Amino acid sequence: MLAKTNDNLLSLADIAAYIGVSKDTIRNWIKNTDMHAHKLGRLRKCKKSEIDKWISEKDKNRYDRA
Repeated sequence: MLAKTNDNLLSLADIAAYIGVSKDTIRNWIKNTDMHAHKLGRLRKCKKSEIDKWISEKDKNRYDRA
């Protein structure tokens, strides 16, 4: 189950579970693509709305090229 905070920030584990990939994949996407994460101390967190937007943009770009 996704852990929720007041501002909808998700941990890497929550994001991985939400999308259906590993935490390592999420780390790689943050490092190597335009996926944005907020750094809070040693932790990286993402807003669910930003993840949804990032996925939508990736889908749009994929279909625009087809």
